[in-house]
Amino acid sequence: KIVAIRPDEDVYASQYQDEYIQQKSMNTLSNDTVPTDRPTRGLKASFIEGLNQRYDALRQHPGLLYKIWGAESSHGKNANYSKAGALGEFQFMEDTAKEYGVTNRRDFFQSATGAARYMTDLLKRYDGDLEKALIAYNWGMGNLDNLIRKKEGVLNREDLPVETQGYLKKILG
Repeated sequence: KIVAIRPDEDVYASQYQDEYIQQKSMNTLSNDTVPTDRPTRGLKASFIEGLNQRYDALRQHPGLLYKIWGAESSHGKNANYSKAGALGEFQFMEDTAKEYGVTNRRDFFQSATGAARYMTDLLKRYDGDLEKALIAYNWGMGNLDNLIRKKEGVLNREDLPVETQGYLKKILG
C-alpha cells in the first residue's frame, strides 16, 4: 500500500523546508533547536507540532510526534542506522518508508510527515489504543499481531522485548 501525499502536505512541508534551507545557508540554524519567528520552539519542533494538529487521530495526543522523535533519535542526534536497519530521525525501515511516501529517510520533513501518517494508520488499526500503536511503530505490526494472538489479546509490558518496554516508558512514562 502506497500512501499518496496530499497536495496540502507538500505545501506545508515545503514552507518549512524553504525556511530551514534559508536559515541553514545563513548559519542561523544550530542543531535545529534555534528559534525562528516562533520564539520558544525550534523549526523542526514547530513543524512536528503542526503535523500533530493536522491529523485527527494525533490531535488527541498532544506532543506525541515530538515524543516519538525523541525516543527514535534523541531529536535527531542519533539518526543513523539502527541494528535492525532503520534510518533517519523517525527511524523508518526501508519498506515502511516507501509505503508512506518517504523516499529519503534522512530527510527530516519527509520522515516526520511519514511518521504522522504511519501513526495515524496504526491508531486506526489498533482502535485508538495508543500503547499498541507505539508498540507496532517500534517493534513492528507483525510482531505485535503475533503476540496478541499468542496472548489471546491480553498484553503485559513484560511480554515485550526490553527495547520496546524502554520505548514505551520514554513516551508514555
